[in-house]
Amino acid sequence: MSRPFPTSFPLIVYPETLLKDITTRPLLPRALPTENERLPENIHPEYISPYLSLLPQEQMNIDLAKRDDEYRPADNHHMHNDTGDRMLYLATHLDTPVPRHRHWALQWRLEPKKIFASTNPALRVLETATSTNNYEAPFLINIGPRTTSATPSGRQAVFPITVLTLEQRQELEQIAWNVGVVRPDGEFNCQNWAAAVLGVAIARGILEEDLVMRTLSEALKDEPSGLSSSIFRPVMKILTLRILFSILP
Repeated sequence: MSRPFPTSFPLIVYPETLLKDITTRPLLPRALPTENERLPENIHPEYISPYLSLLPQEQMNIDLAKRDDEYRPADNHHMHNDTGDRMLYLATHLDTPVPRHRHWALQWRLEPKKIFASTNPALRVLETATSTNNYEAPFLINIGPRTTSATPSGRQAVFPITVLTLEQRQELEQIAWNVGVVRPDGEFNCQNWAAAVLGVAIARGILEEDLVMRTLSEALKDEPSGLSSSIFRPVMKILTLRILFSILP
């Protein structure tokens, strides 16, 4: 169900970052890419994730990343289950007092597969990455969704948005693959990218606009009221149990 793209966002959405007709068209790629069409990964080659975007590399800054020998961060998705209904969160890193400068990520919790039972829970994360090899002129990269440790790297505020089905989360990942970034301009950052992903999700009927607007407004406050990282993991476990109990016969 397609809806109008929201026009009252508290953050600018850059139209040039969006795949044409992204609110209505199928988003799966035409075909799997060749190896030279994606970023190399810093883990064993058998776990290389395919490049699943319909955007040209220049729109994701993958061309710059390959020029500077950037690697896609490790992805542990093969070790975890992504099934059933799960809560979608917006996480904002509180390592700077300026709200507009804080890193944002969309994420949900995953549990390890039985064969990896001793592995800690993880997060499926939708975010942009900052280049690490070009210190003089850093830039953002759309590296695609990935699975990473649930242990926070610093103090965070975490905002629950809504519960999504597996199909809705898969569509959200397809959206994330097809929202690009811009060349460094001093204004665009990870927050604009996350807002664009959420805006497209609203237009495609995955998310409700009022829930997203409320979350964005809270995340942009000087002192956001989201769940702190110290209590995030147990609270997510409680929410996961509630979801399971609600769907059991």
